[in-house]
Amino acid sequence: MKQVIFTYVFIFGLLTTASAQESTTPQKSSLTITASAAGEQVRITAPSSVVQMHVEVYAASGERLFDQEIRGGNVFDWHLQDGQGQRLAPGSYVCVVTAKSVSGKLTQKIGTVRVETNAASVQLPEPLSAPQAQTIGPVEENASWTVPGTDEPQTTTVIAHDGTDGQMIRGRGALTFRIGNFFSGIDTEQMRLSEAGNLGIGTSEPKAKLDVAGTIRAERFLVARPKLGSATQASDSVAATDTTDSVQPLASGSGTQNHIAKWTDNAGALGDSAITETAGGNVGIGTTATVALDVYGKFKINNDGTGKWGASGAQGLLSWDTNLAIIGGYADNNLGLFANNTQYATLTTAGRFGIGTTAPSSLFEIKGAVPVLSINGTTSNSFRGLTFLDDGSDFGTKLTANASTGELRDSVGPSVAWGGFRTFYTDTTEKMRITSSGNVGVGTINPTTKLDVNGDINTSTQYSVGGNRVLSNGGLRNLFAGVGAGQNNIGGDNAFFGHQSGLLMTGGFGNSFFGTVAGTSSTGNLNSFFGRGAGIQTSGQANSFFGADAGFGNTSGSSNTLIGYGADVGANNLTNATAIGANAKVTQSNSLVLGSINGTNGAGADTNVGIGTSAPVNVLHLNGNHNDFALTFTNQSNTAGRRGYRIAFDSDRLTFQSAADSGAFAANQMTIDPPTGNVGIGTTAPSFKLHINDPSNTGLRVQNNTSGGTVAGFGGFGAFQIDTIATTGGRFTVKENGNTGIGTNNPNAKLQVVGGNVYIANPNGVIISSPNGVCWLIGVSNAGALTTIAVPCP
Repeated sequence: MKQVIFTYVFIFGLLTTASAQESTTPQKSSLTITASAAGEQVRITAPSSVVQMHVEVYAASGERLFDQEIRGGNVFDWHLQDGQGQRLAPGSYVCVVTAKSVSGKLTQKIGTVRVETNAASVQLPEPLSAPQAQTIGPVEENASWTVPGTDEPQTTTVIAHDGTDGQMIRGRGALTFRIGNFFSGIDTEQMRLSEAGNLGIGTSEPKAKLDVAGTIRAERFLVARPKLGSATQASDSVAATDTTDSVQPLASGSGTQNHIAKWTDNAGALGDSAITETAGGNVGIGTTATVALDVYGKFKINNDGTGKWGASGAQGLLSWDTNLAIIGGYADNNLGLFANNTQYATLTTAGRFGIGTTAPSSLFEIKGAVPVLSINGTTSNSFRGLTFLDDGSDFGTKLTANASTGELRDSVGPSVAWGGFRTFYTDTTEKMRITSSGNVGVGTINPTTKLDVNGDINTSTQYSVGGNRVLSNGGLRNLFAGVGAGQNNIGGDNAFFGHQSGLLMTGGFGNSFFGTVAGTSSTGNLNSFFGRGAGIQTSGQANSFFGADAGFGNTSGSSNTLIGYGADVGANNLTNATAIGANAKVTQSNSLVLGSINGTNGAGADTNVGIGTSAPVNVLHLNGNHNDFALTFTNQSNTAGRRGYRIAFDSDRLTFQSAADSGAFAANQMTIDPPTGNVGIGTTAPSFKLHINDPSNTGLRVQNNTSGGTVAGFGGFGAFQIDTIATTGGRFTVKENGNTGIGTNNPNAKLQVVGGNVYIANPNGVIISSPNGVCWLIGVSNAGALTTIAVPCP
């Protein structure tokens, strides 16, 4: 009671203070401006005599950050924002409040607001900074605003206005409206607004938004609007009607005693209905009730617990007795179950029950777009579900679910154990089986692995193992096998086999990659790579690489063939280059390298090439394994036959032979005899280091040019000539008959000298034999006379 008296005294004091302020003009302002902070809001309040407030906020620099005028109000809530709506930074600010009373008198109050990161506090004014003092100007004495204590009980009731709405605010408790003598404490409550927002008239404990203990009288009837979205439950906070004019009278008219009234037209007139209620409380429909509920000819309920609805005999549409409830239908008609004027279930005259269908084709049929059947157990992990048993048998199928794990169990076997195997039939023939161990067989009744298929397997996309694609045929006529093989390829006619083979190739056609990461970054066409890492980064065309890491350096070359581990090219853009052998390397286009080279491409030794031998001892070792082994050379232009030359073995002799255009090789034209090393030309059995034989007697010529400049030659029958430039044998000739010519090629004597002298130095001369056989040396004396001296005959 003391708090109530204090509250009203406070209100009265505010009103009388306002009046006193209107009629007096003291030198010092007695108007109280109150400021308090809660969270990120500062509330500034003034007495009810204030009709206008002006709030300004200044920074320490003197800058005015906020300036707002509140007309017709004495309360203002500031949310720590500047004039642009931005929150102020943490710091201390000066707030100046100018209030205007009803009489027009202006009062100025000042205080400090300290802004924190997530809150604010109000304080009494602090000394102004020089910029603030210059901007704000002189301030009245005792111009500090009032800051209520945080521990003071908020029991006041205040009448205020924020410039938009009038407000009556109480600190706590209910707001009561009373009549009587306030000062003597003799008053009575007439109306109460509780803290919960319930308004009570004639009651101090309202239980609803409006609780009236007494009669409500209105010129027009009270209309309540139901809660939006509900046909039965009204909302406490929804208005009855949109406008006052929309309220219509609830009822009008007259009726007969004991008849339930009903609307007789669309204008709100009331009249009698066919439902009556007797003074004893009996309700009759179509008749005057003689029992608790009496429906004329159709429905009757007796106090003995039996009854019929729609009865035309012993059986009704709905009938029951003490132990049996029966739902029936008219003869030759189905029974339907409706909700919201829609048929959802049907029981046909044939005994078939359908949900979601009016023409069930089986004894029980469910049809719908939503889950058609839900089975819930009463306890967790109860594995409740469906059980299918054959007629009179304990064997069947049980379909259950586990709520905690989400698993679905399909059990088969006797109901006491639920073990065994699951079979799937079509057309009376088993097509698939799941064994008790989890093996799945398709086309087989004895699967030995998790998936055992007796027949072909087809997929429209790919096969995966462990979540990784291992076999697919993406793109156009492609085939990819291996994790990541051809993963991004949409080209055509490609075949990639191996982990990540062709991984990054998106296009390309006609490629064949075999081996881990083979061709993984290749972008070319018509390439064939076999081996781990073969052709890993080429963009060229029509390359063939065989062997691990073969063709690693070939990035843009085309039509190259590399065979062997690490076989490679010396430049990245070669064409028609071939290297065969481990670490073999070819460095120019249109070339063939057979075997490795010591110190090149990581090779540690030269490769010996053997033809006809498994153990070559030289870089090139030819072994024919027969006496007529030959190495043949032909001229490209000689296409009619085998015209050319060959090096051959003949009885272990190395021979050189030539072939005509017909392809027939001549007899050995040059021979090297193995035991002696003698060289024979025209003979297969040379007796000398150089043995030349001319069986055709065409002779021997030594020439110094191709225009016929013969140096020397042997005639077909042993003649020997040393030629001049223009004449064969012109310098020296020895004919077949032994005649010798100097300066002539046709000597007629044993020695014939033409075109020059014969010089014989002393003491030599010419030896001539006499007829008697004595030989004489013919000389010349100092005087030039001929001399003869007998000498031994040569």
